[in-house]
Amino acid sequence: MVKENNPIPYKLRLKELFFDYLLIVTYLALLLAVAMTGYLLVSGGLPSRGELASQVIAFLSSVLPLILIFPTLTIPQLAAVVSEKSD
Repeated sequence: MVKENNPIPYKLRLKELFFDYLLIVTYLALLLAVAMTGYLLVSGGLPSRGELASQVIAFLSSVLPLILIFPTLTIPQLAAVVSEKSD
């Protein structure tokens, strides 16, 4: 059933999953490094913020960029698969 609904081979999907995982981990590690460096250089430590401010900062710096990055990475691949199947 999976083969009928998804024309992408299983190995390729695992490879893409691994690439996506590495991309997310790398992005979050870089984000942590930049944020901690900025906090230590500018204010000498971590600033105290409220829970809502922390949630908004986390969303805007980690969730939203990843939501915007992944569709731009997958759209060309999907277009290639669709055009290959239509030939």
